Amino acid sequence: MASLSVHPGQTIICCGTDQHLWIRNSLHEHDWKQVPHSGSVTSVAVLPNGHLIGVGTDKHIWERKHLHDNWSKVQDDGLLLDIAVLPDGRLLGVGTDGALWTKDSLAPHHKWTQVPNSGTVSLIGVFPDGTIIGVGTDKGLWFRKNLHSNWEKVNDGGLLLGVTAMDDGTVVGVGTDQKLWHKKSLHDHSWQKVDDVGVLVSIHAVSGRKGRGHLPAIIGVGTDHHIWYKDDIHSGGWKKVENSGTVTHIAIMPDGTIIGIGTDKKMWTRSKLTDPWVKVAEDNGLIEGITVLPNGQIVAVGTDHQLWTRDSLHAHNWTQVPNSGTVTGIAAHPDGSILGVGTDKHIWRRANLHANWERVHGSGDVVQLSVAADGTVCCVGTDGALWTRKHLNDQWHKVGDGGILHAIAAK
Repeated sequence: MASLSVHPGQTIICCGTDQHLWIRNSLHEHDWKQVPHSGSVTSVAVLPNGHLIGVGTDKHIWERKHLHDNWSKVQDDGLLLDIAVLPDGRLLGVGTDGALWTKDSLAPHHKWTQVPNSGTVSLIGVFPDGTIIGVGTDKGLWFRKNLHSNWEKVNDGGLLLGVTAMDDGTVVGVGTDQKLWHKKSLHDHSWQKVDDVGVLVSIHAVSGRKGRGHLPAIIGVGTDHHIWYKDDIHSGGWKKVENSGTVTHIAIMPDGTIIGIGTDKKMWTRSKLTDPWVKVAEDNGLIEGITVLPNGQIVAVGTDHQLWTRDSLHAHNWTQVPNSGTVTGIAAHPDGSILGVGTDKHIWRRANLHANWERVHGSGDVVQLSVAADGTVCCVGTDGALWTRKHLNDQWHKVGDGGILHAIAAK
């Protein structure tokens, strides 16, 4: 997510990485909820009459009368990056030139007027008193006391992708970690992270595997490089495992040992979910993805996007699988086949380790995947959401949870 807005009643609305609208009823509510049929927009704001306006991927303005209405294109000649609404109801936009532009209303006869000396920002928000805040090209927070004053830097150390202001003066931002942060006022120097799942980068399905009863149903890695988990794949929210960083991907051995790929691209293990990470001393590889076959053999995706294997955690060498590229993610199926995520974002299957890759038609758009013990395929879509299909060639079904994901793993 990047663009943020606050709806009357303090509902927070954002544009997700899937270019749809997502909402949460308050700053500290745990889950985001996607608004169906709300794409494709990159920015959103709320008019005084409650109508929503968005900047489409075409950089023009679109309007919907209420949250669950359809978008209608507004007759407008502007090309915008972001949009907000001033206290007097006028529109405030960031043009593709990085400068501020104003317009009296959505009416076609009203034209955009450039605000002199107002660049360069990429995203904006407006306080109830008319103070304007913006995200600069340095990703820092800037403000101007009114439309025609100068930009001044807020030296709070924040690195932002989006920003908005609440009625009580609270500043809410999306950090470069794609998580929500807030501070009590514009000049407060202390950003506080909102207790929010944010974006996950790896998951592993766990449920149903023998010897793994002590583990939750699904385990993920967040953009904070910590472990997150859910007790049920299809319901409930994500919970964070404290002091579980720093890893990028995970897999689970038959005995329940958790393998993590560190940011150093090496293997680390922990015996239980809450144990500390221990580095695998015998690992001399550089890997970006990992899975474990039913026989305990470890299969990894190297930085060359080829498959590599080792017989156990403590084997001394990796062995390359011939003709096994090019994939970016990997998962073992209970039937012994191997699933990979291709560079085309589709799932590819090989009947065994040494067979050829075959494309699974209708399986895009996938970022990362895992397979549960019953054969259910779990994936992170390019929209950042969790999707499942009961069998490999079934239709995808979206899981209604609040996490915005990048990769997964299931038990």
